[in-house]
Amino acid sequence: MAIGSRGGSIETARFVPPPPGLDLDAAVRDLIDWMVIGSRDFDPVVAAAMAHYQFETLHPFNDGNGRIGRLLVVLDLCGRGALPQPLLTISPWFEARREEYQDRLADLSARGDWDGWIGFFATGLAASCAQTVRIVDDLLALQADYVTRIRAAGLTGGLVRDIAARLIGAPFVTARTVSADTGRTYQAASNAIGKLVELAILRERTGRQYGRVFEAAEVMAVLQRVT
Repeated sequence: MAIGSRGGSIETARFVPPPPGLDLDAAVRDLIDWMVIGSRDFDPVVAAAMAHYQFETLHPFNDGNGRIGRLLVVLDLCGRGALPQPLLTISPWFEARREEYQDRLADLSARGDWDGWIGFFATGLAASCAQTVRIVDDLLALQADYVTRIRAAGLTGGLVRDIAARLIGAPFVTARTVSADTGRTYQAASNAIGKLVELAILRERTGRQYGRVFEAAEVMAVLQRVT
């Protein structure tokens, strides 16, 4: 899939990736081998920047190359021990600077400007790390606020607390999933969810009587916040 202006032709495209075939397959395998073995002497951030550039240059899929490329950055950093958990989200920063991002990649391909690309990439990584820390702090504060609300309401049932404690990691719940995860009856799960709705911790999303899905809207607001 060529990259260029909307409605443009392949002749006017800014970037045309290699076509499918044995050469592309071999190049992807070479990249994976290099990420696993050959890049161990590089600084983790530099290695991740290099791998991301190479993956986006190969552009092996019809769609989703950007998302997969950003996911590979996180997995690469985890694999090198630079990240203990895959909590980092880099997409918002790079998506907000899409034009400069594409310019940097193009400059690297055209002029070999590794310094410009790696500097840009490292800046984005640092900003994304800072934002992720803020998000985690806000989620933990929200979880503590849930505990305060539950206590203030005089709710002593353990199931209500258990559901609330899980919401920062799984902000969508149904009575069926709560029942399956906790081993409690469907009715007990439904009752506990109803109490969390009364406390404005959960809200119903589907507007139907059966198979209703409930959302922790405050958790989603934190997760969807963009710098």
